Amino acid sequence: LQLPTIITSFSALRDLQGPSSVKPSTPSPHALSPPIKDPVAFYVLKEKLFSVSGEDFNVLENGKRVFTVTGSNKVPFGVGGLILDKLEIKNAEGKKMCSVERRAIALKTAYDVYSPDGKSCICKIEEEVLPTLTPTFKFFYEPENNPKPFLKAVGSFSSCNYDVYARDGSVVVAISRSFVELSDKNDCYGIRMAKGVDPAAIVALACVIDEVHDEEKDSKEKKRKKK
Repeated sequence: LQLPTIITSFSALRDLQGPSSVKPSTPSPHALSPPIKDPVAFYVLKEKLFSVSGEDFNVLENGKRVFTVTGSNKVPFGVGGLILDKLEIKNAEGKKMCSVERRAIALKTAYDVYSPDGKSCICKIEEEVLPTLTPTFKFFYEPENNPKPFLKAVGSFSSCNYDVYARDGSVVVAISRSFVELSDKNDCYGIRMAKGVDPAAIVALACVIDEVHDEEKDSKEKKRKKK
């Protein structure tokens, strides 16, 4: 399915942003999707114009849909018990890659990523509990059973301008609204990924961060109106 091209060409992007600073990543054997093969790939995450849940996205590469993200409204029960939000990520052919479900009981925001059949938790996305200079989200591949996250997102989530770091400290993904040339940048932003990155994992991470930011923005707006 060919969608209207809504982003700059990568060469134009490179001219605007300078040389890519993302570094090649070692692919995980537990990746949710085939790792990026090119030195750098550029995706656009765009919220659908008509969305019941407010969390429906198209993920595009060179104008072609590569993933769709479908959100559900608040749901009372999920595979892991009581959950608040649920997202489903599907590939271009409509095959379900995983579901992303919010944990109801957690010290900070936390989501569990389940296999397509919903039987096993394969990844976790958690907001950093300890105080940090900048907001941080962590991504874990559950089969690793490693307390150190495989990926860590750090930056300005409110302005949608942040980087994703690999375990060795190198930047493997850069995410920003400034990467796209659109009038509706509030609902769209670019994702620049290095070779070896698991794109479905990054989409899941970006959607969780977007959801958390939207909730914080709505909460601030409600408090402002009460004053």
